[in-house]
Amino acid sequence: MHTDWMEFVKNTTQLNLSEQDRLRRFLRFYYQQFDGIFALNSDHKKWLSSHEMQINEEKIHLTSHWIHEQPDINKKYNIHNLHRELGLDENKPQPTLFFAGRISKEKGIFDIPEVVRAVKKAIPDIKMFIAGTGPAEYTLRKEFPEATFLGWIDKKKMAKLYHSLDLFIFPSRFDTFGNVVLEAFGHGMPVIAYDIKGPKDIIEDNKNGFLVTDKDEMAEKIIHYFSDQIDRDNFKKNAIQRCLSDDYQAKTIMENIQKNIGLI
Repeated sequence: MHTDWMEFVKNTTQLNLSEQDRLRRFLRFYYQQFDGIFALNSDHKKWLSSHEMQINEEKIHLTSHWIHEQPDINKKYNIHNLHRELGLDENKPQPTLFFAGRISKEKGIFDIPEVVRAVKKAIPDIKMFIAGTGPAEYTLRKEFPEATFLGWIDKKKMAKLYHSLDLFIFPSRFDTFGNVVLEAFGHGMPVIAYDIKGPKDIIEDNKNGFLVTDKDEMAEKIIHYFSDQIDRDNFKKNAIQRCLSDDYQAKTIMENIQKNIGLI
């Protein structure tokens, strides 16, 4: 189960509650046909076995994604040229925020301007960088002209951005996992996200990132992260360690899948 169809319908269609419930009943019939279901987060596992879906809990298995490029703790990046390209002052380090992904409404990207503007009241020189393209890009550029839009970025440059910028904002309430969280962690970049399915299973709050309930708390935690109370180097180390844990290793994930479908 990869897509949260109920959440998708609520955010992208005009279906009323009765029509949404009809879809839920169809999904229940559909998923009940299978001998087993793999879910990408603990919330979906609970939902599938709840009274709404009525699937035997023994048929539901948790699984994960993994990133193909494993973290290299000792790898060094020359970030000076990148900083100059991004317009950052090397003599006076500036706090930086980063978002990468599809620029579309369901990704929560329209929360970012409000959050960053609230942060700027406490940290006036903070910079926001946005990588990616999508159907909402023109509207976001218009609403958030003070951000730096980088467009589509290749993997090599993306790795440098993860490594050299400070904190990743993940404002989506739609994603069922959040590969980008692992990608950021793999390069030592902590992540702030909403405390919802997917991210809350990956992020360890106040250790390698933050889990928040709304835009106001997101702004507060960003300000807190750049305060003297936070050991940011430790957050970065913890992010890498989380990515390296068995939970997100291809070998472990594939062995569990084979075990759960009876191959081993």
